[in-house]
Amino acid sequence: DKANAPGQQASLQSRSNITSSLNEDGTTVQEGGGDPGGKKKANANQGGCPSCLVPSSVGHNWFGQTYLGPNNPVSQDGSDNFSYRPTNLADYPPIGHDRRYYNVGASGASGVFFNQKTIGADYKLVAEEFDIASMPFLPINQRFTAGAVVIGIGVAALPKTINLLFTQPTSGFALIITWYTISSQGVTNRPSGH
Repeated sequence: DKANAPGQQASLQSRSNITSSLNEDGTTVQEGGGDPGGKKKANANQGGCPSCLVPSSVGHNWFGQTYLGPNNPVSQDGSDNFSYRPTNLADYPPIGHDRRYYNVGASGASGVFFNQKTIGADYKLVAEEFDIASMPFLPINQRFTAGAVVIGIGVAALPKTINLLFTQPTSGFALIITWYTISSQGVTNRPSGH
């Protein structure tokens, strides 16, 4: 199913010719089938699909983005949900970045500033966002967002990188590569398919 931007409805077609629309407020509207009024509201938070996206959790991060920042969208069960397809190209690399963090048990600002296991993940994000910021055919807002990530994450991750390389000069670089390899197992920037 294709996820839509906030304020739009996502339509789902079932086998019984009942069309359900998921509204931004977490309710569904069903049309067709045996509902005499043609429309039936049900709260999506009650039963049903615990792994489904809560639409109101989309777009609450930096620069109005969905994944770029600490407030990822959530599923009905409260877990992070990566099914929303961003409209800004700069919002795709943070999906992979967050997944790399999860693979090494890191999260949030402490991961960016202090966790040396995330150095490779941080610089992968910087490299991918630099590529996006360098694309002259993209709208300026997408290039600006990507450029801000390059500067922000690059500067934030630099002290822990310097610290590791100076405190472990013979093995620091090997540790970065090792943790990056571990963190990247099974990781893509693609939204999940639910």
